[in-house]
Amino acid sequence: MPYKFPLIDGQPVVRIPVAGPPPYNTLAVVRTTAGITSYDWADGNTDRRRQTVPTPLILAQYDPRRPEQQHVIHSSSATVRMMQISAEVEVFTDDNTDFQISIDAILPESRIDEHGRWWVTFDVAEEFTKVFAGAHAEITSWVLCYEPGPPGSSTTGELSTGSLTVGIHPTAMTNQLRQLATKLVAAGELAKAADANQAALDVMLAYVPPPDGAAEYHW
Repeated sequence: MPYKFPLIDGQPVVRIPVAGPPPYNTLAVVRTTAGITSYDWADGNTDRRRQTVPTPLILAQYDPRRPEQQHVIHSSSATVRMMQISAEVEVFTDDNTDFQISIDAILPESRIDEHGRWWVTFDVAEEFTKVFAGAHAEITSWVLCYEPGPPGSSTTGELSTGSLTVGIHPTAMTNQLRQLATKLVAAGELAKAADANQAALDVMLAYVPPPDGAAEYHW
């Protein structure tokens, strides 16, 4: 029987309203699952390549004529989510084959297609010997983007964070991200907790307080 790959459970995009840095008004939490190998007979050579894959993030009310929607800032991490290796097909060999599968880098440069979908690019390397092999990666991204209207509004059916208020202050945003990190640590999701802490740091580094005596306005 052919190998039955596990179902890829699509994760909803979570949108968090933020107050800048301009022109960004939304922080999207995006989880992308992508194949990183071709399930094929391996030749024992190290294969290095660059892949660009679509993510679940589609910018709400996307307009290619709106300059602020043509770029995003993202902080992403990746893990090998699933790997499958067949038995070796030779006499006097066993299943203890040597292999290598790695995600070497995620590029800061990314693109948005004509439909407003965000694509992420990463470098992978693989090496298998005399087996059929395949693997999937899970990429977790924190994406600063611009969406017109109330931040977090969407007509794409994706999940928005209803518990947060529009125009949330960066300090409050940082506190919520750190609380999320604490919960992820308790759940054993250490890599995702580190991402949440890094996102909190990125938000505060990007925040520019108003001049002394100036009032801040939050929706």
